[in-house]
Amino acid sequence: MLVLPWAFAGSGVLPGLLLTLACGAFCHYTSWIILRWSPGHADFSTICREHLGAWAWHAALCSSMLVLLGASMAYLTLMSDFLHFLLVIARDALHPTPAAGVAEYAWALARSRPLAPIPTALAVPPPPPLSY
Repeated sequence: MLVLPWAFAGSGVLPGLLLTLACGAFCHYTSWIILRWSPGHADFSTICREHLGAWAWHAALCSSMLVLLGASMAYLTLMSDFLHFLLVIARDALHPTPAAGVAEYAWALARSRPLAPIPTALAVPPPPPLSY
């Protein structure tokens, strides 16, 4: 699913449309199978454990965690890019004096791309604890 835009641009309109429809049909069939076997189960990993064994339960849990990690990294990247963009606009609008000392150093740190996720990570509140 992540490379569909690249494949669509490289293949053309009609093959890209067919590729998109094929991926959609595959996703629909997979979700239909999961829903068909899911009554009475808490989540997908328990279905895997019951029908395929402990190794499938571990694989389902690990893949779920990797998807969550990837989504979190994408969210953090988008938010830090947005923060970086806002800081550049704010600095250009305010026009601070070059001899500001500590303030100029702070602006330089805030505008640097490698350090942009730090204020974003500090500004995002932690998730609430899970209750079972």
